[in-house]
Amino acid sequence: MVSLLSSQLFWVLLIVANIISYAMYLVAYVLESRVPGKDAPIWRYQSKAYVPGDFGLSLMVAVGLYIRTSSATVEWADSRWYLGLCCVIGLLVYNFARKFLFTDKDYTWGAWRSPSKRYHDKVMFFGFCSAALYICLPAYFFTETVLTVKLIGLFGLLIWIGGNVYDAVTKETPNQYQHPSVYLPIWKTKAKK
Repeated sequence: MVSLLSSQLFWVLLIVANIISYAMYLVAYVLESRVPGKDAPIWRYQSKAYVPGDFGLSLMVAVGLYIRTSSATVEWADSRWYLGLCCVIGLLVYNFARKFLFTDKDYTWGAWRSPSKRYHDKVMFFGFCSAALYICLPAYFFTETVLTVKLIGLFGLLIWIGGNVYDAVTKETPNQYQHPSVYLPIWKTKAKK
């Protein structure tokens, strides 16, 4: 565990995974003219599966990448067919989520199609699902890495699951503050002023 926390590679991987995950706020600012904390909720009215849940997923993937780079795993884990299979499954999960999880009571059609919602769904349902299968499945179940290192990554998954359970119980999200129905890119908003 000490080697994980002292590894520069782990910290770089964790930072990059979080930047990819939380870039939704940059998308909201640039493509929807929404300021994080003012127009785009950060904590209140925001899904706890997103904040802090996506940090948990980033932690899980970063630990998985660290394990994959520092430990030997099964031979098929690095094959192209396995990478292709993980991408196909990620695409199926993304398409399922986009087609079957939409309800009129959750979001308006405009909010469902907003740039921030589409970015989030592509990153989470396709990107993190594919990464979890390709990186984490072999790393966590087919390596002989120290158990405490694996538990740190699985704790990240627990954070995300806890966020989803909290969202389901409190019903605070989805709401009209998360993703706008009407939006303009920042350059069009500034041109109007």
